[in-house]
Amino acid sequence: MDEYGEWHVGDPIGFGNDVGSPEVPYMGYGPKKREEKDYGASPEEIERNRKDNTSRTLRNEAERLYDAGRYSEALTLINVAIENVSTNANNWNIKGNILDHLGNYEEAIPCYDKALELNSDDVIKHNKAATLVSNAYRLFLLGDIDGSCLNLGEAFKIFDGIDDKRCLDQAWDLRAQIFIRNGDYGKAFECYKHALEAVKNDEKLRSEYMQKRDGLLKYLDNEDGTTCPKCGNLVPITDNFCIRCGARVKHEYKNKKSESRSLYSDGVTIINFDDDI
Repeated sequence: MDEYGEWHVGDPIGFGNDVGSPEVPYMGYGPKKREEKDYGASPEEIERNRKDNTSRTLRNEAERLYDAGRYSEALTLINVAIENVSTNANNWNIKGNILDHLGNYEEAIPCYDKALELNSDDVIKHNKAATLVSNAYRLFLLGDIDGSCLNLGEAFKIFDGIDDKRCLDQAWDLRAQIFIRNGDYGKAFECYKHALEAVKNDEKLRSEYMQKRDGLLKYLDNEDGTTCPKCGNLVPITDNFCIRCGARVKHEYKNKKSESRSLYSDGVTIINFDDDI
């Protein structure tokens, strides 16, 4: 770039229609805008401002392409934005979002980590948690149960500290599937109760998780419920609280001997989760 020209996203001032940068879509070369000159500023300040403006313009265009579902093009632009300014949390957060939608979860997670180093924002935390859940599903399907559990555990820690619980039900669903794989139907049953709590305002998802939860009853011995330790009322296995006195009830589960086998046809991997789920 010389004193009289610079690259513009989308060729905003109408120059360079036949000249472009092959690495960056929608770029044209033309004169600097007069209002962007910083009279009286040091060369370092001018260069810093130029990079800030370029990064912001590229980020905005990357967001537009991301919203349009044009993820590969958006990734190209956000990479150039980061080359100009690598200390902006929004740049890294957007790159993480783009990589997530491209299915590159393991590349997206370090982007969120970098964004969180710069700005510990709950939106970024949630984005990371959601990507961890997606990656946990991917690893589960690949048979890497330990890796799946590690991602899930980190996601649960993030969800515990933020108000946005979207995707939390998916984390409980996957944890239930891992318990089922291990033949631990009682803990899987409890996971689906947690999933139901996470989607209490979504009737469609509630119906789906109720079917999954109740489908496990045939594998459990104590289908009827547990006696409330406070008032002696019988609390159904599907409830966590006594309807009479409101006390919390912890159910004890035992697998039926005739059904104590994995629902999966492949081998069982033993996973050590905390007892308190």
